[in-house]
Amino acid sequence: MQPFVHLHVHSQYSLLDGQASIKRLVDKAIADGQKAIAITDHGVMYGIKEFTNYVAKKNAPIQNEIKNLKKDLENKWGEELTALQEKIREAENQLFKPIIGCEVYVAQRDRFQKTEKEDARGHHLIVLAKNLQGYKNLIKMVSKSWTEGYYFCPRIDKELLEEHNEGLIIASACLGGEIARKIGDNQISEAEEAVQWYKNIFGDDYLRSRRSRTVVQKYFRRRLLFGNAAAQNKPPRCRPNYLSQANGSQCGVGAHCRKIRHKNDCLQRRTLCK
Repeated sequence: MQPFVHLHVHSQYSLLDGQASIKRLVDKAIADGQKAIAITDHGVMYGIKEFTNYVAKKNAPIQNEIKNLKKDLENKWGEELTALQEKIREAENQLFKPIIGCEVYVAQRDRFQKTEKEDARGHHLIVLAKNLQGYKNLIKMVSKSWTEGYYFCPRIDKELLEEHNEGLIIASACLGGEIARKIGDNQISEAEEAVQWYKNIFGDDYLRSRRSRTVVQKYFRRRLLFGNAAAQNKPPRCRPNYLSQANGSQCGVGAHCRKIRHKNDCLQRRTLCK
C-alpha cells in the first residue's frame, strides 16, 4: 500500500463537526497500516494531551523493545552489531507518530477588528507543528486567537503567522480556505497574491491542498482549483482529506451536526445584520 497520512482530521473536540474519539482515530489509523496521523481540531488544541498520551501508550511495547536492544549494543561486534542495529531500525520504523496541529481561523482583516460581518468568520488554515519550536508557536497563536482575536470564533491573523512561523508547516485547507474562497469568487489576482504571501513566509513548508476532482467540478466548474493561482509559485501539493469520523457508520451523525452548525451560523448572521 502506498504510504498515506491524514493531515486534516477533526476529533470529537471539534464541536458540531468531528464525531470520532482520539482513541478510535488512532486505532483505525494503525489498523489501516498508517505510520502517523494529525489532529487538527477547529480553533482548539484540547485533544492534544489525550492524543499524545494515547499514542505513547500504543508505542510503549515497541519503545521497551528498542530500549532492551540498545542495551545489548555494548556487547556486540561485527556482524552481530550490524544485525542488532538493523533490528533497532526496524523497531523504530514501527513507532506511530502523532502530528500535532490545528485548523485555525485567519481573520479576513486582523484579529482586533470586530465590527463588520466579515470579521465574524475567518479563512480556514491547517497548521502543523514539525518540531518543538513549532509546537510552542502553535500554542501561542491558538491562545491569542481566544484572548485577542475571539469574535464568534477564535481568530488569528497574518501578523501572528509571520511572527510565529518557525517550525510550522501549513496547508491551504478546505474550500473555506483563503485561496479557495478567492478563486471561487473569481478573485484570481488576489488568490495569486495570497499564495505568494504564504510562500514567502513559509517557503517549502507551505503546502496547497488538492481536492478531489468531483469537489472541484462542483464548486469551481470553470477552473482547476489552485491551477491559475499557483501556476508560477508551484507550492508542493498534498491531499489533507477532511476527516471527522473513524468509519463510515458515523456519517449520519455528522450530517446532523452540520445542520445544527449551519443553523447556528444563520442565527449569528441575523445578529450581525441587526
